[in-house]
Amino acid sequence: MRVPAYRTARHVLRPETGWPEVAALADELSWPLVYDVPRDRAEGLDGHMIWESPPDVLPAAVSLHYTTDQISGVGYVTLAGDSETRVTPYAERMERALRPWRTQELLAELSAEGDDVERGKLALRLGLSVSGEYVPEVSQALRALLRDPNDQLRYVALWATSFTEYGELLPDLRALASGEPEEYVRERAAALVGALEEVAHLG
Repeated sequence: MRVPAYRTARHVLRPETGWPEVAALADELSWPLVYDVPRDRAEGLDGHMIWESPPDVLPAAVSLHYTTDQISGVGYVTLAGDSETRVTPYAERMERALRPWRTQELLAELSAEGDDVERGKLALRLGLSVSGEYVPEVSQALRALLRDPNDQLRYVALWATSFTEYGELLPDLRALASGEPEEYVRERAAALVGALEEVAHLG
């Protein structure tokens, strides 16, 4: 499949929105499903569904992608095509139809939520929502979770950080990799340190 020249940021979907709603939007656009691979956590595979505009609808294809993260099960949408100008009208239509989370909404929810399970879910959505864009408030929120007394939340925060690729959090990650009492958290932190250091080196 040809790599598109332009792709939108990830639009993280709310819990009540999933592939049926994305498929309904594609049906409204008369875009057929052209690719469908189910999520397989055991194999480390994200779920991925792609709908694409046919030649009789658009001269240059625009595609609608629904991805289910293999670790968290969180769904998000991107659109892709040959230019931002061509993709933007469909991205705006998608936002109106699916009402994805905005990063600032997730930050507010995370700040207000007291339940650790819900905080973990929000952290994963928050990490996915930034798509590589550096948002200081997101970095601060993840740093706080990396230092949380709950080891499971620290572990979830590591996955959320991996979605962001924020090198600014490397000092916190190195501290976990060397001093974290829980082995499973420590090992994940060490792996993430290696991955982010490689990204920094390549960059």
